[in-house]
Amino acid sequence: RKAQKWESYYTQYFPLHPYAQKVQEQSVAEVMSSKADGKKIGVLLPLSGPQKHIGQLVLNGLTLAVGSFTMPYQDNSIELIVEDTQSQPTIARQKIKKLIFTDQVIAIIGPLTSRETEGVADLAAASEIPLITLSPKEGITEVSETVFRNSITKKEQAIALAQLTNQVLDIHRVAILYPETSYGKEFMEIFWKEFEKYGGNIHGAEGYQEDQTHFSEPIKKLVGLYPASLRSEELCSKRYSEIWYERKKKGLELPNCFPAEELPPIIDFEAIFIPDGHHRARQILPALKYHDIRGVQVLGSNLWNTQELLKGTTGGELEGALFLDSFFIGKKSAVVQQFIQQFYTHYGYEPSILEAQGFDSLTFLIDILSSKKISSRGKLMQELYRKKDFNGVTGLTGFSKNREAIRNLTALMVSQNKIIELY
Repeated sequence: RKAQKWESYYTQYFPLHPYAQKVQEQSVAEVMSSKADGKKIGVLLPLSGPQKHIGQLVLNGLTLAVGSFTMPYQDNSIELIVEDTQSQPTIARQKIKKLIFTDQVIAIIGPLTSRETEGVADLAAASEIPLITLSPKEGITEVSETVFRNSITKKEQAIALAQLTNQVLDIHRVAILYPETSYGKEFMEIFWKEFEKYGGNIHGAEGYQEDQTHFSEPIKKLVGLYPASLRSEELCSKRYSEIWYERKKKGLELPNCFPAEELPPIIDFEAIFIPDGHHRARQILPALKYHDIRGVQVLGSNLWNTQELLKGTTGGELEGALFLDSFFIGKKSAVVQQFIQQFYTHYGYEPSILEAQGFDSLTFLIDILSSKKISSRGKLMQELYRKKDFNGVTGLTGFSKNREAIRNLTALMVSQNKIIELY
């Protein structure tokens, strides 16, 4: 009641105030919430501006999805109404009003970023329109009860990695080497929490700067080599260090101590998790080998799922590295391979996760709208929660009660300089 009183006060006495205008927009949205065309789906993507390339890739996936369903559902063909947000929250807000009030779409795919999604969430909620955002930002679905998300997240990967290492690989001790960035720190914290939930233990975590190119110090810290003074009881005196090197050169028995430079690493973990991009992985993995950290399972993120990871000469440092992703071009799945073939025939290039997410998001909606007579946004919302048998190219099967994508991630491994499915 107090909130309603303030809303009335602002709209009556300060109609030009931003808060009053927002209240008025929401009021109109509430009135229009029941009016929707079950054949119209809106799209909010950046098709100009700095992210236009990404927006176009997603749109290519959406366009293919519409074409895939034109023939089977000729009488119920879906109309896509595409709006350019230019990656600007204010423009996204203008465009969603058009989609809701003028076009009366029944659902919206997009926006692409968290800032845009947060900027339109209140209007989506007021009009009760399902909105499938493609933003990977953690917690984005909490901004509105009508915001769903179809984008692979750090938490999604962390949970699946924890399950894979503990339950499949029987690994229970992991170290973490992470970048001191928002991405790296957040991923490290989420994985740590999820890994411990499955009974695992984190045996050390060391960070490095975003622009760092040498990793000796954080690696040495993980394995008890830096500072060497922490293992003073194992260190040789200056005299015995000289003797140690002389005897080693002659192949004789060594003194029961080590020169500082020869301390062996203490490897008390079975795997090491590196939540960073493929470029950094190509720098770090050889450094692990250099410091004699061997026989340890390397875990990465979906950012490693690129042929760029394998370029150049890195020896066997990448061999056996594991990571997860929602879309894999070489996946042994009839659904995935059919999508790739159709996409290549239509566009002349192989799709990435962006096109695949667009394709799945729209196909999921069309699957519901084509099988049921739905003319209200509220009814569509119910069906979005209910459907759990979807077979998407990104592993999507449905949405949780928190409106997060439920999917089967694909476990990937580097084997003989190729990225393959683990199982």
